[in-house]
Amino acid sequence: MAQVAVQNNVVEELDPETVAYNKEVKDLAEDIRGYASDLENDMKLRQLPTGLQGKKVYGPQAGIRTNFNSAASLLKKLADITEKLTKGKSKAKTGALVGFAAPAYIKPEMAIALGLKEGSMLWPQGGKPIFSAAMITKFFTNRVLANGLVHDAELSRFSCDETMTKLFQPYIFTSHKVKPAEPGQPAPQPPPPIDLKNLSYTDIQKLIKNFVEKRSKETPGPKLDDQLIAVFKQLEAQFAALKETKDKVKDAFKRVAKAQQDLVKAKDSLDRGQITQQLFNGYAVAYQQILKDKDAIYILYQTQAKQMGI
Repeated sequence: MAQVAVQNNVVEELDPETVAYNKEVKDLAEDIRGYASDLENDMKLRQLPTGLQGKKVYGPQAGIRTNFNSAASLLKKLADITEKLTKGKSKAKTGALVGFAAPAYIKPEMAIALGLKEGSMLWPQGGKPIFSAAMITKFFTNRVLANGLVHDAELSRFSCDETMTKLFQPYIFTSHKVKPAEPGQPAPQPPPPIDLKNLSYTDIQKLIKNFVEKRSKETPGPKLDDQLIAVFKQLEAQFAALKETKDKVKDAFKRVAKAQQDLVKAKDSLDRGQITQQLFNGYAVAYQQILKDKDAIYILYQTQAKQMGI
């Protein structure tokens, strides 16, 4: 990620008054989203009478979860409407940078793993590094494929390399949700730790949450100014281009596996005298060509990933 550069930061020329006005509108929208986050997290916690535990017992002053969810949803819609009050074409630039894709403050150790450098746009000198949970996920899902960490027998499972192991090891016991015990019932057994030698993409997302600062009224996250938006738009374009090649790689892996199965069956048929040597040779040649094509697209993918610092 350290290789990412920003060019033409000024997406649109706006007069200073319009820029100031747009900033106030964006700040207000972020404040409203902060209130929504508070409702979804802190205020909707169920209040229980002293000494009672459980998910289905309510205290006399407890709010109803549905009411809090509805209020939070309305606030989010209000934030979206507020954001549309910005002037100029730049008002559409923040459209995709919300939720999981929204820029957020992250822990320094994650920033280092991503290749961010302190003193850059995404890591201001003396400040907090900035990235998004969505792009961290994309970074690591590409990393495991580009570095050959995917399991041959199952493309949806993979192992961590040394850097990932050091990063994620402290959180293998804390990334699972543990349900509280029901009244009168023994506490449920905690889930097993995440296996860093047999990870799934869901496991990666659970681990990544430990490194991303959650937005709230007190911690609203970084402000989406024009320069930061430009950086993330550029990153989005780079990851989109990489995904196109990645999809071709995954298809190539599947074609190789299918061709290998066909070759094994053909060899068995040849040994049984059911097909000719010439027909078997055709399967062998086809397998070698498919394998060659896979190697070519995989090398291209690895090159693109390396250029992005992955």
